[in-house]
Amino acid sequence: MTLNLASRCSPAQSRPTTDSAHISDEDMAWSLVDAVKSCLTDYERTVVFVELGCGEGYLVIKRIITVLLVTRMTLPEAILWKLSRWLNGYAGSPEEPQLRMMLDVIRLQQLEAGSRDD
Repeated sequence: MTLNLASRCSPAQSRPTTDSAHISDEDMAWSLVDAVKSCLTDYERTVVFVELGCGEGYLVIKRIITVLLVTRMTLPEAILWKLSRWLNGYAGSPEEPQLRMMLDVIRLQQLEAGSRDD
């Protein structure tokens, strides 16, 4: 993993949240960190907290989604639902298709894990 703070200037990654129906990048990032902190390496945790401290919530979200895809860790349904609502704030953005695909894969992985547990 590399630390990339250059994206801070990207308008698509720094969206203001004035509508209460939208979930801010920072709020979503903290929710994800709380849900997955046990599966992050020490290095990943350090990078995530540095990025959060720099206001890079979007980068944290993408980093954690990538970790989830690799580790196949399951998320609580409430966090998945919140992640879907957060993603609605990116509707029409260039990032939306990739983020939706990543979220769909995570949901599929969780369904597969759930069916194996039955």
